[in-house]
Amino acid sequence: MSTILLVDDDPVVRRIYEKSLAKCGFETALAEDGLAAIRILRTRKIDLVVLDLMMPKLSGADVMKFTSTQADLAKVPVVVLSNVIMEAASAVPGVRRALLKAACSPSVLAGVIRQTLAGGIQDSTVQGTKPVAIEELPKAASPLRQELPLEDNPPGLLVPNWPRTTLGKCAVPKAGGEASRGFLDAAAAACAAISALGHDLIQAAGPAQREVRLRNLHHRVHFFAATARRTGSKEISMLAGALEALLFELTAKPSRARSSVLTTVSAAIGVLSRLVAKQACCQAGPGSRPPPQVLILDDDSVVSRLAVAALHRVQVEATWTHDQVDAMHLLVDEHYDVILLDPGLGPLSGPDVVRLLRAMPRYGRTPLLYLARKGQDAADDPNIPRQDAELILKPIFPEELALKVAALAHQHRIDQAESLYS
Repeated sequence: MSTILLVDDDPVVRRIYEKSLAKCGFETALAEDGLAAIRILRTRKIDLVVLDLMMPKLSGADVMKFTSTQADLAKVPVVVLSNVIMEAASAVPGVRRALLKAACSPSVLAGVIRQTLAGGIQDSTVQGTKPVAIEELPKAASPLRQELPLEDNPPGLLVPNWPRTTLGKCAVPKAGGEASRGFLDAAAAACAAISALGHDLIQAAGPAQREVRLRNLHHRVHFFAATARRTGSKEISMLAGALEALLFELTAKPSRARSSVLTTVSAAIGVLSRLVAKQACCQAGPGSRPPPQVLILDDDSVVSRLAVAALHRVQVEATWTHDQVDAMHLLVDEHYDVILLDPGLGPLSGPDVVRLLRAMPRYGRTPLLYLARKGQDAADDPNIPRQDAELILKPIFPEELALKVAALAHQHRIDQAESLYS
C-alpha cells in the first residue's frame, strides 16, 4: 500500500481528501503546515506528497527546497494542490503535477496520484490554469519575528441555522444540496466579522498590533474562502481567495502593509460584502457566470507577465498586448470587465485612449486601472486622467494587483446588475 503525505493547513481539505484516498486504497499521513511535513518526511517512508503552497510556518516552496537537498527525498514525487499555483513549479525537481484546488475533486486527485506512482506523468502540467511563462518560484514565507496570540474572535462568524458538522474547533458546512444556501445565509454575518477585523487592522496602533491583526484577518478569510469553495460558491470563493492570497503575503512580510495596500484590502472586503448580499438575495447558482476578463495594454513585458500570472492564480482571465491598435480590435471582438492601461504608452496619449474607450457603448463605465511608473506624479501628469480610474504603481505587488482587479471586476458586475434591475 502506497503512503501519501497530504500537506494542507485547511482541516476541511485534509478531511475530505483523507477519506477519499483511503477509499482508493492509499495510506495517508497528514500535515497541517510545512514544518510538520518535514518532520514526517524525516521519520516515515512516503511514496508521494500532495502539497499546498500557502501555509504558515513553512510554505510549500520551503518544503520543496528542503526535499531537493536530501538525497533520500529528492526523488519523492510531489503533486501541488493549491489555489495560488505558480506555473514555475514545473522547474522544481520532483514536482510532477500542479492542480488548481478550486477545480480539483477527490476522484481527479486520486487518478493523478495513480498515474504519477505508475510513472505515467513525467512532466509537470497545471490543471485548471493557463500556462504562463514565469521564471521565479513562489518566494518562501519569512517567519514572523515572534509568535503573537490571536485576539479574541469576534462573534457572528457562523449562525446557528447553518447546516454543519464539527471538526475539532472548526464548524464546517455539510456537503449536500442545502450547503450553498446555508453558506449564503451565514455569509453576511461572516462578512460583518471580517469587516470588523479589517477596520481594526487599519486602526492598528503600531507594527506589533498590526501583525496580530493581520494574522487574525487572514485566519478568518482563509476559513471563509475554504467554506465558499466547499459549498460551490464560485464567485465568492474567487474574490475571497484573492483576498486570502494578499493577506498571506502580508503576514509573511508585515512591512508591505502600507496604507495603499490596506486601502485595497478594505475596498475588497466591501465588495465581498456586496457580492454576498447580492447572491443571498438572488440565490445565484454556482458557476452562473464566466470568470472576469481583463485586458492589459502595456509595453513592459516583465510587469505584464507578472500581472497575467497573478491574475490567473486568482482565476481571472487576462489578455496582454503592447499595441494600441491591437487593443482596440480586442475591445471590439471581446468583452472585458476591467482594463489595465499604461498611460504613457504611445502613439495615442492616455486621455485619447480613454476617450475612444468611453465612446464604445459596452465600455462606458468599465473600470480602468492605470499602471503608472514609480515616482510619476499622477496629479500633474496629463496622461493620467484620474476622474474615473484607479492607480497602481510599478513595480507592482502582484497579489495586491490581483485583488484590486478582482474587486473592480465584481464591483462592476454588481453595478451592472443593479442598473439593469432598476
